[in-house]
Amino acid sequence: MLDYIIDDFTSFRIACDDKSVGAMIVCKTNEQARKLYALWNERYDLALSVIEKKKEEIALMAAEKLMHYNASFFEKPLKASLILHDEGDKKERKEYIVDYKKNMATDFLIVNKMLLTGFDANRLKKLYLGRKLDGHDLLQALTRVNRPYKDFKYGYVVDFVDIKENFDATNDRYLRELNKTTDDPTLNLPANPGQAIIENPEEVERQIKELTNFLWNFPTENYEEFRKVIDEFDDKEPLYRLRKILEDAKGLGNRIRSSGNEELQDKYKNMLPGGIPVLLREVDRRIATIHFKEGNDHSEDVSGMINAILDSLDFEFRKGISEELKIIINSLQEEVEKVRAEFDANFDKKEDKFVNLIKEFKKYFREHGYIPKDKTEAEAEDSIFYLKDVMKKIKEINRKNRVLKAHYKDDERFVRIHKRIVEENAKRDQSDKKEKPLLSKEEFEIQRSLIEIKESADYLFEKNPGIVENEDKLRKDILGSVSHKFMDLDLTASLDDRKFISNLISNEYIHQYNSYGV
Repeated sequence: MLDYIIDDFTSFRIACDDKSVGAMIVCKTNEQARKLYALWNERYDLALSVIEKKKEEIALMAAEKLMHYNASFFEKPLKASLILHDEGDKKERKEYIVDYKKNMATDFLIVNKMLLTGFDANRLKKLYLGRKLDGHDLLQALTRVNRPYKDFKYGYVVDFVDIKENFDATNDRYLRELNKTTDDPTLNLPANPGQAIIENPEEVERQIKELTNFLWNFPTENYEEFRKVIDEFDDKEPLYRLRKILEDAKGLGNRIRSSGNEELQDKYKNMLPGGIPVLLREVDRRIATIHFKEGNDHSEDVSGMINAILDSLDFEFRKGISEELKIIINSLQEEVEKVRAEFDANFDKKEDKFVNLIKEFKKYFREHGYIPKDKTEAEAEDSIFYLKDVMKKIKEINRKNRVLKAHYKDDERFVRIHKRIVEENAKRDQSDKKEKPLLSKEEFEIQRSLIEIKESADYLFEKNPGIVENEDKLRKDILGSVSHKFMDLDLTASLDDRKFISNLISNEYIHQYNSYGV
């Protein structure tokens, strides 16, 4: 069963062209969940060792063989976390959930009874049911995969235990209850709500015809020709329309596959000989390129640009270029992947040094392009040298973050608060107003004071975890807590300074709550 799940979910991600979606496995017992998790880790470790061995083999390959490999060949295997009420402590379980919901460092959650109700993770789009559920519990579990996420209209369930009878009975009870409580005859509720997503075959055929008619204007059979055509567009509007059409085609394909109608599936396959995910990536790449050339990309991260760079490099890798340049482009891909990983590891996207590095990175590739313009080894090596320099800078930023994180007992929120205070003090030091620094001009003294304030704030939340739901009360109570702690520490500060610090703290707690609800 486990091998099937891994293969099925890997195929699911490829079909969706989205590596960010996650999954959950619901086991029959805690013991079964532990066994499944142990087997998972065995496969995970084995896959990692195979990847390392392949890397060693490829390092010794001749240039003509190397061309068959690129950075995506070495993607890490799927990772899982075990969430049980009698496994680990509350803090550990919370970290697993944050890794899944916010950090996306985990692909699967393995559970028994936990997280089936009240757990909202928008990226959860596939549920593997290994035990039967009834009534309200069944509906709650199924709706875990129904949260809005990107262009997904619904989630998917793989049923290992035949829940159809329970599902039909639960739907029937739900429908009867709903009919009792509504007097609106216009609702026209279906006899079986589960049939609502099944498409009318004639309507689907009409949609396929419309999509085929539009896409016929593009050489979708040949990726290289398709890229050449869309690279001639300098206006984003027709590209937006093309992307919408491709996304509609992708969604239609998902619905057709879910319906099980083989005749419709055959017609859908004939509509697009090429793969929709590849075409969508090409359109997104061109839109991103236009954005960067126009200088309109002001996002805090570089994920869009890095994806465009990697797609461009991968495309060039598969084309007719010299074997020597293929080796260098492969090295360039690896450097880009390393830089992306280091950028992703940063947890303070507002730090001045980080923001400036992002701007510098975008400026470089906006001016030099994603690939060597003249396709020479010297140009590619210049880009590799530049990426190594960026890597050095971002690693130093992240190293300092880790040191600060240790000082704050692994609390990233107070690392960011600490740095905003340091930045504010730097501005005050350069100002003509000669304002007094916040807390202290020395970082170690800032940390000593903030760690005391942190304990006071944490205690406030321990007493009343629901306080974060009332923003006005939260800010008022945090300000009071900060003011009292200033008195305890014999610190003098104006009301504006105390508000500045308390707002930093409040904003962190509010952002955490809004982001992932823990």
